[in-house]
Amino acid sequence: MKKIALFALSAVCSIGAFAQGGVGLIAHWNMNGSFNDVSGNAHVSRAVNVTPAAGRTGAPNTAYYFNGINSMISTPYVADLSLTNYSICAIIKIKGYNSGLCQANTVVGRGFLQQPGAYTLQFNDNPNDGNDCAAFDTTKQVFQANAGATGSGSAGVAMWDYAPRIVSDAWYKVVATWDGTKYKIWVNDTLKTTLVSITGGAFGTSTDSLAIGFHPFGAGTGYPFPFKGIIDDVKIYNRALHDSEVIEYGDTCGYVTGHPTNKSIVVGANTKYFVMSTIGAASYRWQVDTGTGYYYLTSSSVYSGVNADTLRVTGATAGMSGNRYRCAVFNEFCSDTSAGALLTATLGVNDFQSARQVTVIPNPATDYISVRISDGAVGRVQLLNSLGQIVLDDKTSRTNDRISIGYLPAGIYICRVTSGEEIYISRLIKN
Repeated sequence: MKKIALFALSAVCSIGAFAQGGVGLIAHWNMNGSFNDVSGNAHVSRAVNVTPAAGRTGAPNTAYYFNGINSMISTPYVADLSLTNYSICAIIKIKGYNSGLCQANTVVGRGFLQQPGAYTLQFNDNPNDGNDCAAFDTTKQVFQANAGATGSGSAGVAMWDYAPRIVSDAWYKVVATWDGTKYKIWVNDTLKTTLVSITGGAFGTSTDSLAIGFHPFGAGTGYPFPFKGIIDDVKIYNRALHDSEVIEYGDTCGYVTGHPTNKSIVVGANTKYFVMSTIGAASYRWQVDTGTGYYYLTSSSVYSGVNADTLRVTGATAGMSGNRYRCAVFNEFCSDTSAGALLTATLGVNDFQSARQVTVIPNPATDYISVRISDGAVGRVQLLNSLGQIVLDDKTSRTNDRISIGYLPAGIYICRVTSGEEIYISRLIKN
């Protein structure tokens, strides 16, 4: 699936299978009827006071509701939770803000805040009030991240600010990355914050556990506070995702599921290419690569269905052999592009099998030919030259089958006979 701006298609992939793939994936809680880690890295999880809920797509049991008091999904220490770089990805809907001292609300938390090995994804209003922990404003909440003792410190807290700020009951796709030097915060595919650490501190390591929606090491002091709302998905990587990967995290656009396949036909025959996808309310644009790169097709006597899921090729010429066809499938928000499929158009007859036979006599011929079909059915007769051009178009039957060819240049021709929906091919040598 890909995000698009008009028809500028970016090379992207979808959640779990494509863009981020499994490279550096440490843990993944997809919340699809289970609170377990599905990354394959065996992080044993425990859920406390979470309730199944509808996720971002509206499907039931694809997320969990956290009550903002004592809900959490936690996992004990495993060595791969100690990171030097990271990406914390989450899809959430916020339904409340804690008004306690300093007001930090935890989406993901590990370790003691700002201590070695700790990392968090949270939101609060501190960047907008100079870190005044007594002030509280639900209209000025923004996302922040932490990696050990790195970061902005109190002096640089305003650098986390961005607009527009968080609102309640809206779905947010949030990705926080730390690459060892700087933080990035992405919100709904838009880079909101880039912050180079100014504290001089280090990330460090620890043997602490990790929790979603709760900060277990802050529970005793009441800071940071639990999350109130719905969590649809959480992923953690041991690297900073590339910008294109970030944009494609959580993509629900759909993607191409059925790709066009290679076709091998004789010159002058017809064929078609078909594409399938899970993209809703999809539009289609077929493209061709004739050897210099793909470009969009337009409707013609040769190509029909250029804006449909099926591209039809009528009367393929020898010059079209070697063409590749693919389809861009898209809606208002996103797109995917199929793999290319090859067209092979030959002058031979071996690619065509039929129980009925076509006979051309004499062959070689100089002035006239007779064309017969084995069962005597009336057919349309066409001769095609080596370029795939139709140079003769006539009909034949058992009683009227003498066709003049004296005006044609000497050479090898394809004789194509159409009878009903059947096509029969033979070769003619013209003296």
